[in-house]
Amino acid sequence: MAATIRDVARKAGVSHTTVSNVINNVPKVSQETRQRVLEAMKELNYEPSIAARSLGGRRSYLVGYMVPAITNEFFMNVARGAERVLYREDTSLFLCDTGLAASRE
Repeated sequence: MAATIRDVARKAGVSHTTVSNVINNVPKVSQETRQRVLEAMKELNYEPSIAARSLGGRRSYLVGYMVPAITNEFFMNVARGAERVLYREDTSLFLCDTGLAASRE
């Protein structure tokens, strides 16, 4: 089972709010505490949930891309390029194939 933010907090001896502050790079967390939380995250293989992050902020960390046919090489090349750039921004690509149906666009 995947580690939760509360698991990280317990291991680091801090509150889940402090873990959230570390994840979101809030500057008020001391360097010592930040390091403890990051070590706990690493030991537990903790990965922040994109869905959970989007609930508390104004950003979903998702970009939607609708294509008429995923078998079309042009659209897949665009998707690969977009995914490469989005990955660096900690954002995911959501791909939808409309199956050439205008009603699904």
